[in-house]
Amino acid sequence: MRKSIFGIPAWLWIFFIASFFYHVLVLPISPLPWFDETYFASMGLNFLENGTFEAKISPMADFYYPQSKAYGPAYFMMLSLSYKFFDFGILQTRLPGLIFGFVIAITGFKILKSSGVNEKFCSLFAVVLLLDPIFLQNIHSGRMDSMALMFTFLGILLLIQGLKKQDWLNFIGVGISFGIALLTTPRVAVSIIGPSIALAFFFLFNPSKKLIFLYLFSVFLVVGLYSIWAFWAFGGFPEWYQYLFGQPKVKIEFNSMADRYISGNFYVPIFQIPALITVLLTIVYLFTYKRLFTSFIVFSSMMNMLAFFILVKDTGIYSIFSMPFEYLIIIFGVNELFKNTRLSKISYLIIVSLIFLNGTIFLFKNTMILAYSSSRNSVPVLAQISKVIPKGSRVIGEEIYFYMVHKAGSEFQYLDRGADSPNRRNYHEQVFDYQYVISRNPPASMAEFNYYNATGKFKKVAKICTPQPSKLLISFRAFLAGLGFYFPTGYEGTIYLRQ
Repeated sequence: MRKSIFGIPAWLWIFFIASFFYHVLVLPISPLPWFDETYFASMGLNFLENGTFEAKISPMADFYYPQSKAYGPAYFMMLSLSYKFFDFGILQTRLPGLIFGFVIAITGFKILKSSGVNEKFCSLFAVVLLLDPIFLQNIHSGRMDSMALMFTFLGILLLIQGLKKQDWLNFIGVGISFGIALLTTPRVAVSIIGPSIALAFFFLFNPSKKLIFLYLFSVFLVVGLYSIWAFWAFGGFPEWYQYLFGQPKVKIEFNSMADRYISGNFYVPIFQIPALITVLLTIVYLFTYKRLFTSFIVFSSMMNMLAFFILVKDTGIYSIFSMPFEYLIIIFGVNELFKNTRLSKISYLIIVSLIFLNGTIFLFKNTMILAYSSSRNSVPVLAQISKVIPKGSRVIGEEIYFYMVHKAGSEFQYLDRGADSPNRRNYHEQVFDYQYVISRNPPASMAEFNYYNATGKFKKVAKICTPQPSKLLISFRAFLAGLGFYFPTGYEGTIYLRQ
């Protein structure tokens, strides 16, 4: 008899634990610090220190399009707890997102099992998801998406169980879970649309006064939780609407803050194409055998995908709101194929192909990460910055140096983000009164660097050095760049003194 722990096979727990510890080891070096992560880290740190939702790293970010309060408070409160108990740093910022990502895989296993899927295919869902390059990129990124999606998955699981048991407890859990998800980021609404539509169809064909009442109660909880935030942060829903959808003080490119993000661009990352093709074929198969509209999880996942492509302007990182639902559909379809004796072998072919593809990409990418690990180590870079920049200094520069400048005891702000160049430079010179500049070689934005240098008259005071990779590795990286796959190397840069 196969052993299981909490209803999950022991071998899968071994896979979870081994994978988790590996990711914890590489988390500090993959990826390099980037804009979203450092902006949110600054928000979380500021909430811990001052109890307000502002990003000190970019005080001019809200100059034209206010957005610091758009996300909701949940993620930043959670980040502040991470910093409070484990100090401030790269690992402490990224670890929560990684943990939530693994919980998504476990919850997805439970969702499929509750939907009647064979346990071995439920397990393979978790394996495929935790090898998916898009999913892993996001849960390494220091963003709030995996937290929002985890609570959404939990809400869906409780909803499926609630429809079976018709009890209060599950529907209370649904309301609280979806409410917290929306308080983490409003973008997760595209993942709640599907279950809501599926539930409407369920009630249409299977009317039940008790279930309708329970569902309306869970909706009341969602609205109630979000209303607390809307009134506390904005003063009410009219003010909330104006903040997100209202005309900005000065219109530059977008009609509102929400206009920057809403309205899909139908962007499909190259790594998502095989799974998306498989989803479409699975939908055709399920429709042919009249199983498309009989499964709650398949129908709601399909609606979620549709909502995602219509409403989300994706850049690749947001595809985390699509990929898990694609795999839910695929695994459900594989389970149905397995039941068909004539087509059962195809089910294994699909799973093996996805694991091979995702596994190959995972091995290739992580080989490169480990090969460049010495140049991505922030510890010696911190030592160099601490030696050159006196504690208590005011520094502007590129986001990859944010954590190290902060740990060195100085204040850091973006050189090239927030407002427009004249207003930002004026603020940095007259209000912030910056003393040092720190940038990569060459600067990420040469135009902005030169614009500041015109009045700052920068003096080079130190070069940030990192170990150089082998010539073979450099050549291979150049080859990848020629194919369109750019792999950032490390922290090499220069420190300048403003004169």
